[in-house]
Amino acid sequence: MEIDSLMEKIESIFGEYGFKEETIGKKRYLVRDSCYCQITYLEKLQAFVIESADNIKDAFNGALEDGDLYYINVSEKEVLNQIKRDIAKYYVD
Repeated sequence: MEIDSLMEKIESIFGEYGFKEETIGKKRYLVRDSCYCQITYLEKLQAFVIESADNIKDAFNGALEDGDLYYINVSEKEVLNQIKRDIAKYYVD
């Protein structure tokens, strides 16, 4: 799987739910209401993780909570579907 392409698709899913890109401090977040998310690819684990904060102070300080790991050893469609379900479940009111 092409990691950069998959990252763009994940960010696009966040956009479908109304998240907007915002820079806080020196870090880029996907933000909706008071939910601040970062998507990170963990090369060693070959997985994506969504980290989040529920206020701007924690986002600015990098005090993020780790979400589930999304391993890329399954099909791209499976990864994206699981992420879409979890965004709706955990990050959208």
